[in-house]
Amino acid sequence: MAANGLHNSKSPLGDFYRRIKSRAGTAKAVVATARKIAIIYYKMVANKEAFNPKVMKDYQQKYKDMKIIQLKKKLSLLEAS
Repeated sequence: MAANGLHNSKSPLGDFYRRIKSRAGTAKAVVATARKIAIIYYKMVANKEAFNPKVMKDYQQKYKDMKIIQLKKKLSLLEAS
């Protein structure tokens, strides 16, 4: 239920959900996001540590940087044509 509610969220998990949904569809996005939430929860309990949102923000920034590089490459290929 938590994963299904992320479709409008502005959080990194919401971005992950929407990215998977665009590629694989709603059902697979819910399962993948629920798995990600379960892994985060398990690591928090196993390591006895609080949630660190900085890790998620770093991942989100890394993804955005990678996407910008990919789009610049596509643009240069279109300009060369």
